[in-house]
Amino acid sequence: HGSLAAPPQEAPWSQPHSIDWLLSNPPYIHPEEARSMHPQVKDFEPAQALFTNDPVGMYTQLWTLASTVLKPTGVLGFECNPLTIREILDTGIRLGFEGEIVADIQGYERFIFAQRAHWDASHKVKMFLVKMNVDNLWKNSWVMMSLEVIRAYRMNEAHL
Repeated sequence: HGSLAAPPQEAPWSQPHSIDWLLSNPPYIHPEEARSMHPQVKDFEPAQALFTNDPVGMYTQLWTLASTVLKPTGVLGFECNPLTIREILDTGIRLGFEGEIVADIQGYERFIFAQRAHWDASHKVKMFLVKMNVDNLWKNSWVMMSLEVIRAYRMNEAHL
């Protein structure tokens, strides 16, 4: 349908500030890291889903896209390489976001959840509730976790 550089032109992508959530698990592993990866991962997943020559650049594009398409109350979630996650969050902060790094089930810094830095206190409460639910809803895949987080967020949003 599109790419980060040229997202689809149909709604909601074509409407500025129209998306509540932007969740992404882009390729984030540099090809040089393949030798140290577990065979179950590198031999099972398609290479294009795992590897990129510019692990940080992909996220810079995502931060920029989020600036355009996320609602002012929108939430951004990334799965990242623990080796580059701090640099990725720093990029988002420079672009006007604030966020938190969340560890995966093995304790590796793996996920970023972010929001626009100018949110008021009520939205920060929502972000805290999202993080609480992430900490309690670990699943075996990012997609399943994302669906559970969205479901939990919607349930918590109804109580705010």
